[in-house]
Amino acid sequence: MNGHQKQKEQSVRMIEEALFKLMEEKNYTQITVSEVAKRADISRRTFYRFYKERDEVLRCYLGKLCQEYQRTTLVLACYEIPQIAREYFACYSAGGFGALLEQWIREGMTESPKEYAEKVSKGLLQFIQPSL
Repeated sequence: MNGHQKQKEQSVRMIEEALFKLMEEKNYTQITVSEVAKRADISRRTFYRFYKERDEVLRCYLGKLCQEYQRTTLVLACYEIPQIAREYFACYSAGGFGALLEQWIREGMTESPKEYAEKVSKGLLQFIQPSL
């Protein structure tokens, strides 16, 4: 990997981290690109070099998570039915969590990220283990 690519990846990570830290402090809808850039210690111009808007940071981050999840399951994949099912489950799970994030954003993110994650976790546990 060349120096330019490393710098690009570092800037993207800094933007993601800045946005996530700001999301811990305030409602997502109140966060501006200027705040993200300032927290990431970059210019707005640099932000717009990588993203068209604030929402794209989340979409790209979720896309990377999905790709990584798929990549790790491909190592286990073979042509046996259980292995193939595992691969499809990985895609399904990643998409489901992305949909949950979108729902949280549409609902105005009144809960903190931690509160929402706990609510979703409890719901999933009730679905997986109804006796709890």
